Amino acid sequence: MNTHATPTTRRRTKWGLARFGTNIPAIAVAIPIGVVVAALIGSAAAWITPLTGSDVPSPLLLGVIVAICTFPATLGLTYAVVIDRATLVGATDRPEESVESQWYTRAAAGALSDVVLVVGLAAFISAFIPTLEVRAYAVFAGVILLAAISCTVRYLVQRRRG
Repeated sequence: MNTHATPTTRRRTKWGLARFGTNIPAIAVAIPIGVVVAALIGSAAAWITPLTGSDVPSPLLLGVIVAICTFPATLGLTYAVVIDRATLVGATDRPEESVESQWYTRAAAGALSDVVLVVGLAAFISAFIPTLEVRAYAVFAGVILLAAISCTVRYLVQRRRG
């Protein structure tokens, strides 16, 4: 259903309209751009393959396969860039003001505090253990894991509280 709410708002459609132009469907813009980008990626793969010294029987076939495989991603990314969210039927007008967005903001802020606290304590404690040897990748992975777990738990708590 296409509806016209006020003269200042654009009509809403199932697939939405492009950010530029008045009545250009976003998917009509995204498909050709997605095809071109996927073809460029496939061409790059076909061109680079012989330079790497790999034994690919047909670089052209490889390029076509890469282009076909990357097309859904290039289409989706292009669509996400060109869509005017305000023209989608059923889309929230101000998603940044949603309850879920507020829950996430609080969870992320709390998770940052948790990470700073735990990393600070770990740095303080490690200063007193001179023989402690830890690989950098293990520390970085631990920090990321801590942040993800903290944010997830805090978000779930916020959601449960309502």
